[in-house]
Amino acid sequence: MFNFSARRFSGVILLFFASAVIVIASSCNDPEIIGLDVQPPGDHLNLIYTDTTSITAYTIHEDSLRTDETTYQLLGSYMDSVFGRTDAGIYAQVSPESSVTDTLDNPWCDSLVLTLAYSGYYGDTTAQTFRVYRMTEAMYYDSVYYSNKNFQYDGIELGSVTVTPSPKDSVTINGVETAPHLRININNTGLGDSLLNLFGQPELTGTDNFINYFKGIYIKTDPVTSQGQGGIFYFNLLGAKSRMTLYYHTATTDSLKYDFIFNVARARMSHFEHDYMTTSTPVQLQLSDSTNGTDKVYVQSMAGVKTKIRFPHLTDYIKDGMIAINKAEVEITVAENSTDHYAAPARLLLLGVDSVGNALFLADQFQGSSYYGGDYSSSTRTYKFNIAYYLQNILTGKTKDYGLYLAVAGGSVQANRAIIYGRTSTISKMKLNLFYTKPN
Repeated sequence: MFNFSARRFSGVILLFFASAVIVIASSCNDPEIIGLDVQPPGDHLNLIYTDTTSITAYTIHEDSLRTDETTYQLLGSYMDSVFGRTDAGIYAQVSPESSVTDTLDNPWCDSLVLTLAYSGYYGDTTAQTFRVYRMTEAMYYDSVYYSNKNFQYDGIELGSVTVTPSPKDSVTINGVETAPHLRININNTGLGDSLLNLFGQPELTGTDNFINYFKGIYIKTDPVTSQGQGGIFYFNLLGAKSRMTLYYHTATTDSLKYDFIFNVARARMSHFEHDYMTTSTPVQLQLSDSTNGTDKVYVQSMAGVKTKIRFPHLTDYIKDGMIAINKAEVEITVAENSTDHYAAPARLLLLGVDSVGNALFLADQFQGSSYYGGDYSSSTRTYKFNIAYYLQNILTGKTKDYGLYLAVAGGSVQANRAIIYGRTSTISKMKLNLFYTKPN
């Protein structure tokens, strides 16, 4: 996929002189001492530093993210004064935990309860209303589904609950403490009775038979309407507490139960929605802007937004001859006080772009995280990326320059977002710390 203009270097010595352009004349015969080994042995080199490279940066929509069979499924709603409202729902299949070949003696449904095991959350735990519906459109485990996919479902509600979510608190059931989970009672008694009638029938003796009968559930949240409230909750559907449990009794036996589980061989996915274009938020205003960005740009998980970055005058560096890039560090600073309520992502990605706008991994990413970077430093509020290989390949003509995407890593399984100082910021603008050498 990638062409390399240089071998990976074995050592780097970067000499800094405070806030100045550095030019160091060297008669060293080993080019690896100052960076990428791109020059013939014995060349006399000058090491130059600059942080004034022109940058354009602006916010654009993320199209969608793949969300089927991910580690966590996301559910909830929150209202952010900067990004607007974000909603997440879950489509998922459930399967009989075990085959049942015997019929029941005068069974009676006591209750049907859906439980979802918490794995974390983003935002706050303001009360939310969660609703469950029966899917009428089939899902397939071997299909690929993206976050903007909608499945058809029966509009008759199976059950709902209005609750203050407690993702860190244990739940006491019949005097026994259990791991944190969300409980939704399925109030539709007809469903419970119909499931009991399947005992001894083909639907409970073969998984595919059951999926044809009960295609799955759709779980959604009533949208939060108050600024600064709400949250997105992470659920492990493969966790021990995630299941739909049928409690029942028969003419001869009380306190029986049967589980329908989420498992690795069944389909599940998260669905995301954003209302950027219906509210006058800073993100909405920038998405409507035709310029190359302002003093702030934005990134958001859940197929929200990303930032497009370009270096429009990069080729000016080779107008007098080719240069060798020793280090090219993109430095990005998160806006002050923007993480008080909504934490910044633990990691961002800087990705290449092809001719039709698809994201590509950079050659620099294959050099390892210690080289490439991308982790958030809470002490400095910065992300840093070394993209020396990428820029070198552009200058040599081995890579076409269609710009870069700045996006959240793991955006399908988290809800984090970040407000970033842009190219015109007077506080801490986005910059490229560039170290390069020129043949003497």
